[in-house]
Amino acid sequence: MFKEIELGSAEYCAQLDLRHRILRKPLGREHTPEELQRDQQRIHIGCFEENEIRACLSFANKGQGLAQMHSVAVDGFLQGQGVGALLVRFAEDFARKKGFTSVVLNARETAVPFYKKMGYEICSEMFIEVGIPHFKMKKALFSSSK
Repeated sequence: MFKEIELGSAEYCAQLDLRHRILRKPLGREHTPEELQRDQQRIHIGCFEENEIRACLSFANKGQGLAQMHSVAVDGFLQGQGVGALLVRFAEDFARKKGFTSVVLNARETAVPFYKKMGYEICSEMFIEVGIPHFKMKKALFSSSK
């Protein structure tokens, strides 16, 4: 089941834990107070199975119809099984319904093939973020009637 996560809820705390385990801990990083503050302005989406969070992402309104996707994480035992693709599609539909017309994200170099399969295109040179290579990617969101 995919749904929006309410900020400050138990589900939000579970999302933070999943993000830490999958995205931060392998890099020896913790969530900073600044990152947690930015979360206040983001929409959080989760995939739940038997009330346990299995995947999550967040996105921020960057203005002019642009959403920026952040912190995409899928529990390790589900990676490679299509859960991430379903989560991203759900989030794109959610964003479209909220009036967004395109999505940008900073993809880890290892995730670029996944996002290319999802219709995202690289729109920058490689850059280093959190100590690892990334690429900015973008996708236009078309109306569901097309």
